[in-house]
Amino acid sequence: YELDSHNESTREVRYIFSPTGLFPAPFPVLPPASTNFDSDQDTEYNRQATVLSMFRFIGHLVAKAIIDGRNLPLPLSRPFLKLMLGQGPLGFSDLFDIDPAFARSFQPIYDVAQYKNWLNSQGLPAHEDDPQLCVNGCPLEYLCLDFTLPGYSNIELVQGGSRMTVTVHNVGNYAESVLHYLLNFGIYQQLSSFRVGFQEIMPIRCLWVLSISEVTSLLHGDSEEWTPDVLR
Repeated sequence: YELDSHNESTREVRYIFSPTGLFPAPFPVLPPASTNFDSDQDTEYNRQATVLSMFRFIGHLVAKAIIDGRNLPLPLSRPFLKLMLGQGPLGFSDLFDIDPAFARSFQPIYDVAQYKNWLNSQGLPAHEDDPQLCVNGCPLEYLCLDFTLPGYSNIELVQGGSRMTVTVHNVGNYAESVLHYLLNFGIYQQLSSFRVGFQEIMPIRCLWVLSISEVTSLLHGDSEEWTPDVLR
């Protein structure tokens, strides 16, 4: 996917690539519009409006490509296609099809959260020196995590989250909040705009009989990975 400037004298070309396919970046939550002018807030409102219009256009593009039987060189990730087809909600395992590196780094914290939830369900106490409540032998408090979205320090998972430390007592809430924001709440508007654009061209229900792999083949065609053996 190429982005470039219309001004040839300042032309900048950047390529967006993900080996697992494209997935929306989360939006920060904006307060309701008010009469008090805030230039930064106004800029973010405009940016989000522009992004949403682009997602609607991409919905048009994908639907038109399907109707015309054309291959579209726009690699949408499997989790995005699942949401497009209404096969959600997404869960932790879907992170590996979105951002494998982040999924691997987040998994130890997710495992601690799952263990802590199991202790709660059994009515057992949580001891901070329990090895299963540590990340690579390190207590959670030593990781200096707060309730902001990883990679997005401007997005608080709860009000005042930048001042709230992740501990063994709230790690379950933290892990749940991260997944909910990345896979649901933070991308809801982008997904909705895409679906609106798609359905202005054709009904999404026409694809419900297809699997994710079949939709992928419909959009991109069947391609074989180029390996030395294939090229010989």
